Amino acid sequence: MGEISSGLLGFVLLLFLLPWMTVSCSGQKVFTFSGTDLAIGKTVQVPQAFAPPKKENTREWKATVAFLAAVAGTLAGFLVKVERIQKIVLISCGGIGGILLFLLRSKLNSDIFLQGGGMIIIDYHFAFWLSMLLFFGVGILNTLSLAGVLDNFSSGAMSSSTFKGTTKPFFCSQCGAKVSQEDTFCSGCGHSLK
Repeated sequence: MGEISSGLLGFVLLLFLLPWMTVSCSGQKVFTFSGTDLAIGKTVQVPQAFAPPKKENTREWKATVAFLAAVAGTLAGFLVKVERIQKIVLISCGGIGGILLFLLRSKLNSDIFLQGGGMIIIDYHFAFWLSMLLFFGVGILNTLSLAGVLDNFSSGAMSSSTFKGTTKPFFCSQCGAKVSQEDTFCSGCGHSLK
């Protein structure tokens, strides 16, 4: 599950490069921003009604932290070897990323409504919605996996004997790694299981 989740968050990092939103005023496209424009920042010249254009940086801290959550989750899936800790990290990264993108959308819509009086609108693109969906998906999948709901599916296709004599998985009390009932020592940390 960890490698799949890390792959999905790696895909989210690629989605940060695509256009996430277009800002339009009275039907005219004014700006298009990618996820990296929002996470890292991009200087734009904002037209003013009775003044010269004003330079503004588009960096939004919520997009920056969501980007960092995608990076952390991608790395955690490949670098963290203790399965339980890996799932907790992936749940955190997925939840944080998804919630922050949702809050970012709410904040931008509110700001645009207050400043534009309804004349300025934001059109969110597919890459934005897919990023938010993948963040939440990673969080939910790893939560279900940690709870043991996905145990029957983790080894690939289910056999006819999957439900016959199913036993609950055992975990090391020291590091949380999955161990079998027959093991004498934990393969993750070496702790004695007997």
